[in-house]
Amino acid sequence: MVMKVVCWVLVLGMSLAASAEEGGGGSAVPYVDLSPSFVTNFGGSGAGDTPHYVKVDVSLRVASNDIADEVKYHAPSLRNYLLLLFTAQNQQTMTTPQGQEFLRQQALKGINAILLREDGSKVQVQNVFFTSFVVQQ
Repeated sequence: MVMKVVCWVLVLGMSLAASAEEGGGGSAVPYVDLSPSFVTNFGGSGAGDTPHYVKVDVSLRVASNDIADEVKYHAPSLRNYLLLLFTAQNQQTMTTPQGQEFLRQQALKGINAILLREDGSKVQVQNVFFTSFVVQQ
């Protein structure tokens, strides 16, 4: 009897997991990782400037799997924008929490502008997360 209960629990658990993977869960929020990591230099290129580097992992929160598919489709354009955004920053922006928050907000605005321009629809990314942010000075 105990063995039957364990088997039913396992079968029920597997079917719930399969349902959630197919979008049947309904409450799961899709995230899209923009991988690989962004690794670039940043700051001024004046004489005597020491090079500064940053490595950033970025995840985007979207409202649905359809929007996640659109984000994945336009990933090269989004990655290009983010790479240029990171490269254009100064040391103050990259090394302070306030600067990084400003950068995150700029990334969100820019990503949504690209998606609007490319698709002509209001496909929107809900949030941008820096899941890793390493600066070498």
